[in-house]
Amino acid sequence: MTLLALSNVSKAFPGVRALDGVSLTVEAGEIHALVGENGAGKSTLIKILGGAYVPDEGTVLLDGEPLPRGDPLAVARRGVRIIWQELALVPELTVAANVFLGREQGGWRLARRDMERETQRVLDEIGADVRATGKVASLSVAERQMVEVARALHGEVRVLVLDEPTSSLPSADAARLLDIVRGLAKRGIGVVYVSHRLEEVFALADRITVLRDGRVTGSTPASQLDRAGLIRLMVGRDLADEFPRRTATPGEPVLEVRGLASPGRIANVDLTVRRGEIVGLTGLVGSGRTSVGLALYGAIPSRGTVRLDGRDVRIRSPSDALGAGVAYITEDRKAAGIFPALDVATNVTIATLPMFSRLGVLDRGRERAAATEAASDFDVRSTGLGQRAGTLSGGNQQKLLLARFLLEERKLLILDEPTRGVDVGAKSEIYALIDRLTKDGLGILFISSELPELLGMADRIVVMRDGRTVGELARGEATEVGIMDLATSERAA
Repeated sequence: MTLLALSNVSKAFPGVRALDGVSLTVEAGEIHALVGENGAGKSTLIKILGGAYVPDEGTVLLDGEPLPRGDPLAVARRGVRIIWQELALVPELTVAANVFLGREQGGWRLARRDMERETQRVLDEIGADVRATGKVASLSVAERQMVEVARALHGEVRVLVLDEPTSSLPSADAARLLDIVRGLAKRGIGVVYVSHRLEEVFALADRITVLRDGRVTGSTPASQLDRAGLIRLMVGRDLADEFPRRTATPGEPVLEVRGLASPGRIANVDLTVRRGEIVGLTGLVGSGRTSVGLALYGAIPSRGTVRLDGRDVRIRSPSDALGAGVAYITEDRKAAGIFPALDVATNVTIATLPMFSRLGVLDRGRERAAATEAASDFDVRSTGLGQRAGTLSGGNQQKLLLARFLLEERKLLILDEPTRGVDVGAKSEIYALIDRLTKDGLGILFISSELPELLGMADRIVVMRDGRTVGELARGEATEVGIMDLATSERAA
């Protein structure tokens, strides 16, 4: 039975036709994946489904009846619920208060206990280990995602739209969320699932619709597509060489780490990175992989032996690290990477302003020339250097950070989840940039939870468990099974 039907939906903004004649249907109990590169029109389509945008043309029907236009609350009451990529919870309120926010029960006196009981019932129903009476501020990202699901499921739900729901989740929590989504579909709820993670899409979806430049380029059962075919529909070309063919020959060690430890985070880390080499670092959530990057960058206190170019160094702060030729690009580019309200030029040069200053006076001409060259070198695509960084796509934000930290010569680049939230076409571009940097002799520590990209990019893969390095696999011998065995097996200790 068809729950949701879009027919010839179009939407334009000044200078941009975001959607052009889009049609799709969602059946009861179907998981319908919506994929496409950044800028393909997915967000606009979701906002039309949720009532935030009114289409210029076309119809949106639920159970054969038009959905309210431009009225998100009325759309939600009809049973179409949206869970956005950026979670919209109030941290200082309880879980129950968030679930019932805007639809509280009771009169002049809130029926708190009734709301808590109902919230706990929904949480238990989806298998979330969260207490309705706890504050959202005390929850992990995965637990907050469960609260968003519970809020969406309170009341009658016909269609549930999830926008990149696992982009900030470790693999174990992501797998749990996927199981919940499958359970919802079995209850007859139609699911629209938006994700850049193609492995996730194939594992979950019954049908896949692909958007490119605001148009549908394909809508087909997932069983009739493979990864290469899906990528072709998304980017309009083959990405047979999604990962570059590594030809770099590693040189002398640029980084040698022995016994690296940080209280409460990592206990004993040993690794080496050579010039022109990509060393992958991975492990399950809580293994300490991000803490290694932060410790080497001086962002958290640590002890142990760290050698750069054969010399012992003591890095106590990020400024020490940058001065020693070590750069670190965070896994959370939105919160701790870019300055979203500042323009592209300022974001590129902000870490190296002394290069363009004399006697404390900034030479704007030299700064802008350097920003122009760096943005071009790293293919940061924007409307101009004056565009705000927060309006760039995820892939261009990531390339902007590479441009920023490599404006000066570096010895070691630490990349933490460098393609998180980036579409498949931009991923390929970032991989090519990383490969190019190693050809110039840069050593790269590549921290990632995405095993396919580690296998595609790393010359060696170091695995962590419980704050320790427990094994290393060379490029030719590494497999997903082998990595997971090291990450989970007590024998690895």
